[in-house]
Amino acid sequence: LKASSWTIGPFEPFLGNPVMQPMGALWQSKAVYDPAVWTDGNMIWMIYTAQDSTGPPLEKALSPELQAEEKQHPKVDRGVSTLGMARSFDGFNFERDAQSLLRNSENYENPWGLESPRITRIGSTYYLTYTAVGADSLPRLALATSADLKRWQKLGLMFPNIPWAAAGAIVPTPTNGLYWMYFSSSQNPSIFLAYSPDLTVWTAIDNAILAPRNSHWDSAAIEFGAPPLFTSRGILLVYNSPSATSQYRAGYALFSLDDPSKLLVRSSEPIVDYFVSSLVHFQDHWL
Repeated sequence: LKASSWTIGPFEPFLGNPVMQPMGALWQSKAVYDPAVWTDGNMIWMIYTAQDSTGPPLEKALSPELQAEEKQHPKVDRGVSTLGMARSFDGFNFERDAQSLLRNSENYENPWGLESPRITRIGSTYYLTYTAVGADSLPRLALATSADLKRWQKLGLMFPNIPWAAAGAIVPTPTNGLYWMYFSSSQNPSIFLAYSPDLTVWTAIDNAILAPRNSHWDSAAIEFGAPPLFTSRGILLVYNSPSATSQYRAGYALFSLDDPSKLLVRSSEPIVDYFVSSLVHFQDHWL
């Protein structure tokens, strides 16, 4: 396939970046990053990761041994992550809600919270995948659903026995009677695949379906990016890879519509010099 037949872009950086920064002294005072976006064509909803500047008490976050080590050699990123909501009518100017949208209310989210949200709409339901970070500091993929993007029902961990599943998102259209999800691993710098017959019970496939390439721009590591797009050419996946200087860049991979594990082609060069977590087509532009 010619690149022009299956890619989108090119992209140009917005001169007004960043569109959001940390604010206040509470839940989003330290950082705002890694957003999920969705649009109905009139407005953009953004669910973003926010981090506070204080974090949980060390006695709740660390074992006694690690508490002592932390006091002698502070190194823990103590911010607690929550998810916030912002809206925009132009894609560049966002108005945030005063209160966080989702907080660490479940045991598997405590004490470090929620991060890396991704949104997929299937039928009339929004499916929010996110990373929950518990007391062992290991990432686990969790799932929540909503009918209106405002009220969310948490459904729990997607892989209760896999303490290494990081960011991921569901393909909006089923293939061969199954729903599919691409996701990252915190232990293997590659992208993996999982499937479900009902969007509730998920099974991960052991082998990676997208790995780093030697002597290419994505040789260091592969991390999940934006939710996959179901196109006439295939399932289009945007992924991220850090450079030798830790500068993240993003590229494309195209997978078969008949077999979501079958890689058809991937970009020979990065498309942007940013970490990409979401894509949205809004007012005749891809953002």
